Amino acid sequence: AVATTATTTLPVATPEQGSFATPAKRQAAKQRQTLLVAEDNRVNQKLCKKMLAQHTVHCVSNGQEAVDKFTSAPPHTYDAVLLDMNMPVLDGRAAAAQIREHARAQQDDVRIVAMTG
Repeated sequence: AVATTATTTLPVATPEQGSFATPAKRQAAKQRQTLLVAEDNRVNQKLCKKMLAQHTVHCVSNGQEAVDKFTSAPPHTYDAVLLDMNMPVLDGRAAAAQIREHARAQQDDVRIVAMTG
């Protein structure tokens, strides 16, 4: 039997950004986000889309596709990138490094979330 547990809370404030304690910041946190999800399992892709239905979700099947999609998009297109750590072609850790490098060059402060199961 295969079990999947998923908990999602977006967005996340860093200490430098402060918390979402004020009503205005809480409202901003509820706004629609654009997310890039890299997951090689089609069932998990569907689960992510369903769980994140209030957001715009773009799914790809491996880390290289995630890097290609992120780097070909205009800066600040994605609010967060969710990466499965165990994918074919390019794993989540390597994809995260390439995405982070590109994001820094573009002054894009995208959040990267590691997923594993």
